[in-house]
Amino acid sequence: MHTNYTDDITIESLCKLAHLNRTSLNQAFKGQTGLSPISYLLSYRLKVACDMLAHTNLNLSEIAELAGFKYVTYFIKQFSAKIGRSPTEYRRTHMGEKRIARGSAD
Repeated sequence: MHTNYTDDITIESLCKLAHLNRTSLNQAFKGQTGLSPISYLLSYRLKVACDMLAHTNLNLSEIAELAGFKYVTYFIKQFSAKIGRSPTEYRRTHMGEKRIARGSAD
C-alpha cells in the first residue's frame, strides 16, 4: 500500500492480491495494524497529504491527486474530519511554525 497508494485500491483488489475473502482480509489486517485495510489506506494518504501541505506550495487539487484522492472535495472532507481542521488551516499552522523556527534560529 505504501508504494501504490495513488492507485485505485479497493477491498476487492486487495482480496484478490492476498487470496483472501473480505472477512479474512479485514481480520488479518486489523490484527496487524488495528485498522481495516481501507481505513489504513485513508490514514496513509492523509499522512502523505500532511507532509505535502507542510513542505510544498502545491495547490489542494495537486496534493489531493498526488496523495491518491480522485476528488478534491472528498479529500477536503476526509482531511477535515480526520485531522480536525481544513487542509488550508493545517498548512497555515505548519507554514507558520516553520517561519517561527527559522526566525528563532537566525
